[in-house]
Amino acid sequence: AVAGGSDEQGNDVFANVFARTSNLSYVEPLNNLTFWGAHPLHSTSKGNTVIPGGFIGFMITSGTFMQLIPRVQFFIPALFGVLFVLFCYLLVKELFDQRLAFISAICLFFSTPIWYYSSMYFNNIAAVAFFTGGTYFFLRFTKKQELNYAIPAGIFFGATIWTRYEYAYFIAAPLLITSLFNVRTLLTRRGAIAAMIVCLAVIAFAIPIGLFNTRFFGSAEQTGYIPKTAGEWSLLTKGLFYLLPTGIQPSLFMANKPRNNRISREKTKF
Repeated sequence: AVAGGSDEQGNDVFANVFARTSNLSYVEPLNNLTFWGAHPLHSTSKGNTVIPGGFIGFMITSGTFMQLIPRVQFFIPALFGVLFVLFCYLLVKELFDQRLAFISAICLFFSTPIWYYSSMYFNNIAAVAFFTGGTYFFLRFTKKQELNYAIPAGIFFGATIWTRYEYAYFIAAPLLITSLFNVRTLLTRRGAIAAMIVCLAVIAFAIPIGLFNTRFFGSAEQTGYIPKTAGEWSLLTKGLFYLLPTGIQPSLFMANKPRNNRISREKTKF
């Protein structure tokens, strides 16, 4: 495809590339004939080399699974959809009761958005599943005060940022709310250790992403998905609007939204 397709195409292309070569770039000879235009959507090229322009954590994860089981990437979104429903059930059960959790899980499982995102090769459903799992385990820790819950909480929160950087705001919300209602627990020695575990796990996932971003996009905070940094647009303006309960999209209000999602070739480093 010549600068066309969808996010699915880019994820599939670079997941396959990573599965075969353990790298996220490839050479496209057609770029000599198309003036560097032969590449999937949300990717960019310089000369014959094509690199991803999206969130690379999901591509690396899918490519790693594909190295173990070929063509498994088509089942990955569905597996994350089931995982999301399972964590929602556990979270609602923890907050309310089992009967309400079961009803909520059934309604969620048969909802249109779940079926849509679980059938598309996007990273959204994976990020939401990781985020929900991290919230559940962190809540369990505040109630049980057992460190074996803090470890998976940190891993799932770290995997959330690994998958989509802008979900850092979503992680901050449950941590802040839960902490306000469990101040005494978090001020204990176990609470301090748990906070350290969560922070270290998130950093452990963020460091390789930063290294990949530096290699492909020129700096650790450059996402590649948009021409601005994560702090300028994806995490701040877009992330804050997505926290609103109205579901209003930021594009309706933000006049300075980037019109071109591709990275300028002049600023791309290899």
